[in-house]
Amino acid sequence: MLHHLISVEQFLDFFTQSDEFRYDFIVQLFENNQEIIEEELKEEFIDHGFLFSNIDEEIEHLEVWGIDFEEEPKVIEIEDRFAVLTSEVRFTFEAEVSVLDPDVSIYDSEDRMYIHQEYVCKKFEYDVLIPVKVTLEFNLDDKSEITIQNVSINEGRPIYIDLGYEDLYDEY
Repeated sequence: MLHHLISVEQFLDFFTQSDEFRYDFIVQLFENNQEIIEEELKEEFIDHGFLFSNIDEEIEHLEVWGIDFEEEPKVIEIEDRFAVLTSEVRFTFEAEVSVLDPDVSIYDSEDRMYIHQEYVCKKFEYDVLIPVKVTLEFNLDDKSEITIQNVSINEGRPIYIDLGYEDLYDEY
């Protein structure tokens, strides 16, 4: 029987399903512990690096409003006591950033640089869809026992935010 598979992860998920008992156990383990896993993802997201497209910014504060799995996680590896799952996850968040205030900063057009820089705090709301990978340690004798060994967001690369100055708003 032929199966149309879109990605390597989908192939690996299909392959790990051959170990039906452990595959079903891991899927159930994920469902039973999804809130804990989402908290780990939230913490990793907050600590992760960001790149901005159009403006030079530094994140001062970040608050994650929502984490949504866009698809069922794929089990791409199963070993004796651990499993690796991947998924696309949408993070919705608000961030406070410190940005250069061009109205107050002094720019030298001859030397093409700022002589004096003033920064102002602005906020923005954004959502981003990124790949995540979670490594879980488990005990087949106990569905409630779980250890999150590793959480990887965006394959370790900085998260790219396509944002312009017009997308920022003042703090109220």
